[in-house]
Amino acid sequence: MITSVVRSLWIASDSNSSMISLTTAHLVPGRGIEGDRYYYGRGTFPTGERSGYEVTLIEEDMLHDLVQDGLRTGIMKGTRRNIIVSGCSLATLVERPFRIGEVMLRGLMPHYLHCSPHEIREEQRLRRGIGAQILTEGFIHVGDEICNVSLVRVG
Repeated sequence: MITSVVRSLWIASDSNSSMISLTTAHLVPGRGIEGDRYYYGRGTFPTGERSGYEVTLIEEDMLHDLVQDGLRTGIMKGTRRNIIVSGCSLATLVERPFRIGEVMLRGLMPHYLHCSPHEIREEQRLRRGIGAQILTEGFIHVGDEICNVSLVRVG
C-alpha cells in the first residue's frame, strides 16, 4: 500500500522573496500558513479577489517533471506551492475533505501555474496541484500522512 505523505513545506514573506523551507507549519482557517505572505494579506490573486483557498499543494513527481521541462527554475523554490506531497493524486481531493496531521482541509479547485496552455502537456495540466481551504487550526509536519475523510451525515 502506498502512503500519501507531506514531503516538504514552503512559505514566502512576499511575492519577490525566495521560498523558505519549514519542517512544521501552523495552519489557520481563513488566513493560511503562519509566516506566509497570504497569511498577512500580502499575496496576489489573478482576479484581484481572494480565491477561497489558503494553501496550495503539488505532487512531488509533477514538481520534478515541471523542473525537467524547464517551466520553473529550482527544484522546490520555483513553483511557489506551500505543500509538496507524494503517494496520492491530488485531483482526488478536489471538493472533498482530507486531513494532514491534525489539520482538516478541503480541496477546492485545481491550482494552475502561471503559464500559457501551449507550454504544458495536457496530462500535466491535470496534475499541477490544488488549492485547499483550511477547516481546522493546527500544525502539520514534513512526513505527516494525507488521509481522505468520509463525511458522516446524521439524520
